[in-house]
Amino acid sequence: MLNRLSSVTLPPGVQPELAPTSPTGEIYRYILKSPKDTQGNDVYTLNDLKSLNDWKLEKEFRSVQRIADVVSFGGTVKRYEIQPDPARLKQYGITLEQLETAITESNANVGGDYLRQGDSVQAVRGLGLIGGGQDPTQQFKPGVDAKTASMHLRSEESRRLREIRQIVLAATNNVPIKISDVVEGGRHLNPNPADQHGVVVGSHTRAGRVAASEPKLDEHGEEI
Repeated sequence: MLNRLSSVTLPPGVQPELAPTSPTGEIYRYILKSPKDTQGNDVYTLNDLKSLNDWKLEKEFRSVQRIADVVSFGGTVKRYEIQPDPARLKQYGITLEQLETAITESNANVGGDYLRQGDSVQAVRGLGLIGGGQDPTQQFKPGVDAKTASMHLRSEESRRLREIRQIVLAATNNVPIKISDVVEGGRHLNPNPADQHGVVVGSHTRAGRVAASEPKLDEHGEEI
């Protein structure tokens, strides 16, 4: 566009130029990187960085005036995976539909009646979300170090895994059948050995491959 402006015939005294800003287009690029521990390992996982970007940074950026949208790529979207054992499901007489229904009903808020107090009415509801529906990062104090924050995130993940394993599917002779009774050994993605069997922290399967072009550095770490 800029090259073609010079070939346009305009009235005398009119100087064409491009606007300094565009209503749409790429304005700024940023990359999230995890700090390293003393052994050179990443303190945060890709799940942590993706969650930070999607639920914190993007909301902050969209609140900035004239920022229409934020498009991100890379990272992994965290999910809690339940890997049932077909033999155990058959042994206890549990179907996949029962398993799915129990998980869904155990991870939902339920509305109740109304409680009248004078001229006001209070809505009654039950909070049933796994983990209490609380964002673990809300408990961070200003200035918390990365290692402490990472340990807290892993602790909250383990707590949610334990809650999932305790979900009751059915009962036989008044003995509850829980998810922990019908799952198999899963991928060892969680550092807590007690939470590595059939109920684990995983991530959504990526639909494709993405890449980012970073500045080239010289031997001193300076951008070329």
